[in-house]
Amino acid sequence: MKAPRYANEPYEAGPLARMWINGEYRKGISVMDRHIARMLESKKIAQALSVWIDQVIPGTVDYASSLHTLVSGEGIGLTEAPRGALLHYIKYSNGSIDNYQIITPTCWNASPTDAKGVLGPIEKALIGVEVKDANNPIELIRIVHSFDPCTACAVHVINPTKK
Repeated sequence: MKAPRYANEPYEAGPLARMWINGEYRKGISVMDRHIARMLESKKIAQALSVWIDQVIPGTVDYASSLHTLVSGEGIGLTEAPRGALLHYIKYSNGSIDNYQIITPTCWNASPTDAKGVLGPIEKALIGVEVKDANNPIELIRIVHSFDPCTACAVHVINPTKK
């Protein structure tokens, strides 16, 4: 897992972060707050869709591209995905890709402790959590799931004394 930082600090990404930044939700940063922010943001998008759909004009072209091949260059794409901030970066030369990086919302939220010892958002959220049953750490799972990590970025609980 990558440990992305902005201005040398880890940041939570996703609905709670967006709702917090735009001032529409500032009640807390708990599991329930993440679920509430996700619900409020979904409601906000559903309401906006009724306006956006009326702006679509059938039969018109809203996007046109002029396809051409670049031999060398560098590019970056930034957007907000449902889970949070998403970045794509590419550098290419002589028609070949030299470097391609993706920083997903899960990377922002599940980023591990960095070289300076700074914890990532999920790690920080897990500190001090009392686990009642080590064989079924549901308390940890609830917290991790509230960040809505991508299922391809698996979360594993490992006991070093067992296989």
